[in-house]
Amino acid sequence: MVERASRRRSGRSSEDREGHAPLSLMERKFVRGVALDSAGDRTHGPTKNRDDALWWQGSSESTLEVATLSATDVSAVVPKDSSLDRDAMRADSGGRPLFPLGFVEKHLTLKSGEPRATLSVEVPFSGSLESGDALIELTRLQLERAGKLTHEDVAKILDDPSHAMFEFFNGCADLALHLRGERGADTSLGTNPDHEVPTMIVEEFAELAHRSVTSSLAESEAQAIFRRRNNGLFIPDFEEGSSVKITGGMRRRDALVNQRVLSAFRRREEAPYSQKELENICKSLNKKS
Repeated sequence: MVERASRRRSGRSSEDREGHAPLSLMERKFVRGVALDSAGDRTHGPTKNRDDALWWQGSSESTLEVATLSATDVSAVVPKDSSLDRDAMRADSGGRPLFPLGFVEKHLTLKSGEPRATLSVEVPFSGSLESGDALIELTRLQLERAGKLTHEDVAKILDDPSHAMFEFFNGCADLALHLRGERGADTSLGTNPDHEVPTMIVEEFAELAHRSVTSSLAESEAQAIFRRRNNGLFIPDFEEGSSVKITGGMRRRDALVNQRVLSAFRRREEAPYSQKELENICKSLNKKS
């Protein structure tokens, strides 16, 4: 199989600075976000590994409706081939953090009032809810003051039109329902809509982001860690029906690798992994999947 170093390419964003040092945290574009957790998550206290957030902007006469998903950019904090990275690449996390909990809490967990390096996928929508071209950027995010909400909190907000965040979450819910229907999934909310609506919002914003990143990487023929939907196997090249994930980089080895790939991809830098490295990572992941 031929090496694809010459095929890594993308359009430039405001963060692209080919050949320069990595962006500092404050040089990254600032984005807003709220994180939604299930009720039980708060019982885990400060070690809760919250690493993604969403944002919704309603349309106006001069702006489009926009959905944004941001994920902690673990690749900006953990250098490739560092001791932390080597340990993570060998780990079988079982859904737990790949890194020491103290490190996760101090450097990776999204918090109110503390900026974090993030990767953000922003998708605009027309008045008829047709999606436009996604913007994938290296960003920084600190959760809004009310940015740590359980699904139960969101359900209460949606039951109270006078709440300051009612319009925000009502807009999120309407868009998520549209996205779910657009991809042919069941749009019924079952017998427990108070739980289903917040879950749907999180799932559909994440699915939108992952589809957008997959499409961008596939169009540029960039190698990453793709996963086949039909059998769950990890592969280093895009195939029809496969996709990538960029969320969960503190828990998922494939997401951590993809964050590094995407960061280099956005800045038009040399790919961080050789074809052989990606093949070996896929083999390791497939043994444990």
